[in-house]
Amino acid sequence: MRHVAIIALFCGLISEASADAISDCTKGSPEEIINGCSILLKKNRYRDKHNLSIIHNNRGSAYGITGEREKAIDELDEAIRLNPKYLTAYRNRALNLAALGRFEEAIEDASTLIELEPHSAENYVFRAGMRERNNELEDALNDFNAAIQRQKSVANYYFERANVLSQLSQHEGALADFTRAIELNSRNPSYYFARGLSWTNAAKCDQAIPDYTRPCRQLSQKSTQTRATAARKVLASLS
Repeated sequence: MRHVAIIALFCGLISEASADAISDCTKGSPEEIINGCSILLKKNRYRDKHNLSIIHNNRGSAYGITGEREKAIDELDEAIRLNPKYLTAYRNRALNLAALGRFEEAIEDASTLIELEPHSAENYVFRAGMRERNNELEDALNDFNAAIQRQKSVANYYFERANVLSQLSQHEGALADFTRAIELNSRNPSYYFARGLSWTNAAKCDQAIPDYTRPCRQLSQKSTQTRATAARKVLASLS
């Protein structure tokens, strides 16, 4: 949608150079996005706040990808000033603030997402992640609870809540959530490995062994060998 909004504004207009800038600003590499959006702003062809906010959001997102966090936040500040209900800009700004360790501000942006779109489970998961990174584990748990109330069939929500429960030493609850995640997606070896760790933390090593052997069998691709190796090490320590 964001791409269409800009391109539609320019349909049939002027030079090839401007068309290239529009394309770069909406779907180029990070460097191309920064350059394309900068050209569009320099040409000063926009008058409506909606499309201006999109350009600043895109450029801010690209700055974040290249690691220029302060520039990213400045751009996203402007995008939000132009469009105070711009969900994507709040999310992008929160990510960049969190990357700088400014978690309180990131959580504020995540809270604004919930205010603007309270029925979205993903918004609660997003804020839960910020709170977890800021070691606000009880608040993170509450957000995961709210997310699961809104969407009960997403395996990863249970997996993420289980990780928080584990950090709170609520091992039985964590085991129940890891098990539910596996019921919803039995092909993810990470869920078995995590449940195996949870069994171990609950001093139930006999139940842990099958979960450790499962990822050993499942993880065959090169990109997943690290977890398989870790599982084998744990198995060796239990034998």
